[in-house]
Formats: sequence, structure tokens, C-alpha cells
Amino acid sequence: MSSTTRQPIAIIGISAELPSGTLSTKDYDHKEFFEFLLNKGESYETVLPERFNIDASQFRTNYYSEGFIFKNLYQFDHVELGITAADARAMALSTRKLVEHSFLSLLDAGIEYRGRNDVYEARRNYAEDPYSIANKVSYHLDLVGPSLPTDTACSSTVSALHLAVQVLRAGDCETALIGGSQLNHRLVDWIQYSAGTLLSPDGKCKPFDASANGFGRGEGVCVMVLEPLSAAIRDDDNIYACVLGTGINSSGGAAPVSVPVAEAQIKAMERAYEGTGKSPLRLISSNYMQLVRLGFRWILKAYLHCLGTAAGDPTEANWVGEKFNQDGEILVGSVKGNIDLLEITSSLASLCKVCMTFQTGVIPLNVNLKTPNPAIRWDQYRLRPVTEPTPITSRSSDGRPLVSITRSGIGGFNGHALIQGPPRRSRPEAISTASQHPVLFVAGGLSPRSSAAVVEDVVAMVEKQTEKEKLAHMATISGRRSKGMTWRSYGVWIPEQAGLLKFPDFTSNQLTISRYIVTIIPASEDITAS
Repeated sequence: MSSTTRQPIAIIGISAELPSGTLSTKDYDHKEFFEFLLNKGESYETVLPERFNIDASQFRTNYYSEGFIFKNLYQFDHVELGITAADARAMALSTRKLVEHSFLSLLDAGIEYRGRNDVYEARRNYAEDPYSIANKVSYHLDLVGPSLPTDTACSSTVSALHLAVQVLRAGDCETALIGGSQLNHRLVDWIQYSAGTLLSPDGKCKPFDASANGFGRGEGVCVMVLEPLSAAIRDDDNIYACVLGTGINSSGGAAPVSVPVAEAQIKAMERAYEGTGKSPLRLISSNYMQLVRLGFRWILKAYLHCLGTAAGDPTEANWVGEKFNQDGEILVGSVKGNIDLLEITSSLASLCKVCMTFQTGVIPLNVNLKTPNPAIRWDQYRLRPVTEPTPITSRSSDGRPLVSITRSGIGGFNGHALIQGPPRRSRPEAISTASQHPVLFVAGGLSPRSSAAVVEDVVAMVEKQTEKEKLAHMATISGRRSKGMTWRSYGVWIPEQAGLLKFPDFTSNQLTISRYIVTIIPASEDITAS
């Protein structure tokens, strides 16, 4: 391990849209998704008829139609985002989702983003050139840093995370945006997966279970905002989690491209831990492994044919147990039983789960686990799948737990990330005593329409808030989220006045005149340029 400790990277903004199945009329954001996990939710459903006509397909006999499907896939408010109707029509559906959630993640982070930031987007799209997807986000949100698409199959977003961490540590940018969008609206992909016997006959993934026999296809989009931890603390940003280290590599020619190679995954893990001051053999906190690539029938079959052993899940779980061997038990989990394989977006879906685990202190349980796979050495390595909501604990002095995320993609790409809980910070005294003073609220949006809606929400929140000492903190959040908005308004809450918080008419940031004005006069016979 390196003696030099690398700079931690903070996750300060999240926006996600993850499938709810038949449990809700709308898809989940990252907070709703976590409640869904705590409640043992499963979002399996039959592919909607507006996508494609399943029964009319000539491949119906070997075609699996269960999956995790977006609701309202075609809804896109291009006017609010300042995108012309022509551009919106030409934009691939996955790109629309990335533009929308990139904006929402920056809004959640509450930072000024125009003219700043880098974009690292995992891409999965066949309707337009892949290089343009990340560039579309940069163009429509005015982000001027490097804009790179990545595609390493199911490990695409962990490769994007790795690249973002590297450029932030190198000082090449102040803030980075990573995201992935997986849409399964092409019938031919479903046919190929089905013909390749990759999908579970019942459409369900069963991580760690002896009956694991494949996976189902899921859709999802997630975007996260990253910046150095020192900058996040300086700016008093909300910190969901900290990325201590990442590691990536390829399995090379050690095995067929669809087969997980334990030795390569171990090396990716060692690279992630290098320079973090942590060791997988001597962890100072209880370790929770988020194994995000388990329970796949195609892995089991590949090992059966290539190595003579049905060792898909055991391959990964057993090396984890060996390399993370410690005094206490190692908790293992996966979101695939709940939402199955989100392919491009799967790593960020797991990271959403981890961030909310840090925030709530509770690890959601695994679903579809009835009989633990006997090939996994549960007792020898003290591995324990989480079968009920479990508090996440830490033995470190700062009380910050550690989570390791391992990821592989078909083709042989491996990735690993070491994630730590956010640092504990005390709120300024001024916020706790703010009920004695007037409080300034700033609210805004990208248009007068959305600004009016935000103002209504702020007024309603102030009216409902009975603990007035919290108003200053609410005002801080509202003000931060208004930084990058083109339309803003303000209102002042005064303790002595019992009336409602009122906002005047909106003003546009775009009307602000620069302090420096340059006038260029065309040259002619009588006038020279000045």
C-alpha cells in the first residue's frame, strides 16, 4: 500500500429515476428508491405494450417479457431546459434522461455550474453517435470542462467514476458530473438476450441463492456530482458519501469475456485501496460489500462449460471473504433482487443505496434469498447476507463506516470503489437561533413558470414549518439551489409578522449587465474603429 494518502472525493448531488414496477404510478428518486429497498420491494412487471408487441413476435416461444420498465418514457420538458423542439425530437431518449437528471443533480448539489465542470457519462444508445451524448449534456447545461462518454458494458458507470476521481485529484477541474442511462426499448436486444439464455425464466435475479438462474433487464438513470472533500467542507456542501479510492483493470486473456476472473477483480480492489490508508485485511469499520454483479445465469453457465464448476456467485463472494478476512463478519448485499440488472446504470444504483445507507444508518435486506448458495464459504469467511434491515456500524474513532463496491462488465472490465460515510459536521450556531431574526429566502427556476412553482413550494414549506429555528437552514438550501437559475425572486420572513412569506415579481439573471462594456464601431471612410 502507498504511504501517500490520496485526497477523498465527496458526492454532493444526486438525481435518479429508478423503476417502481406495479408499486407506484411513477418511478422512484433516490430517496424513494431506498424506502422501496427497506420495504423488500421488487419492481418486476411485464414489458408495456406501447414499447413493442410481444405476442406478435415470431420469437415469442423463447422470449422473456419480464423486466423493469420506465413509466412516462417519452415525457420531456424541453422548453424548461431551453431546448428547441427540433433539438428535442432529434435527441435520443437516453440523452434526454441524462440532460434532465444532470440538471437535477446540479440543482441538488446547489452549486453554480454554468461555464464550469466536467462530464463523464456512461452511454448506452444506438440512435445517435455515442460521442455526442456527454457533449449534449455539456452543451445544454453550459458545462465547459472535458466531456467524455464511456462504455464498458455493465461496468460503465464505475469506469466513469474512476475517471472523474482521477481528474479531480489532478486538479484538472473543480467539479465533475457522472451519469448513466439505460433504456431497453429495442426489441432486438431482448431477442438476443433471450436466445442466448441469459435471462431468468421467471424474470427474477436471485443473488447469493442456490437457485440463481439468470437475470432480468431493468431500466434506470442516475447522475451524481463530485468534488474534492476539502472543497465540499469549505463550501458547506451536503455530503452524501466520500470516495476514498477506485481501481480498474481488464481480465486480459485469463478467461472468456463473459466469465468473472477472481484474480483480476482482486487486483482492481487492491488498486482502489492503494493510497487510502485503509487495508482490506485490517478494516477499522465493519465492512459491507455491495456485490453488484451476482446471480447471473450466464456466469454460472460460462463457468460450468469453461471450468467445470457452477461458480458464478461463489467466485466473487469467496475472494471477497478471503481478502477481507477480519475479526468481525462481512455483510454482503445486492440490489439486483429488487430491480435486476440495470446494465449501464447498475453501479450508480448501488451507490445510491450506499449513500442512503450512510444517511439513515440502516442496510436494506436482500430479497429472493431462500437457500444460500452452498458453494459460497459463508462460515469459513464469516460472510453474512443481509436478510433484515441492519444497522451499519463502525469501530473507527470518527464513526464513519466503509463500503466496498465491486463491479465487472462483459468484455472483461473490472472496477472497484471504496466508499466512506460523510464526515460529521456541526451546524453554525446562527442557524439554531435564527428564529429570533428575519430570514431571507431566494427561490428561482429556469423559467417564470417553474420559478412561480418553486416560490409556491417555499411559501408552503415556511407556512407548515412549526420549528421556526429551522427556517434559516431551509433558506440556505433554497438560496443555494437558486444560484444557477436564470429567474429568481426573494422574500423575507419576519418573526414579528404573522403574515405569509411573500415574494415580489421575478427578475432575470440574464438582464444583469457586465461591468466591462466593449463597443465596436464598423470602420468606414469617416469613422475609424475604436
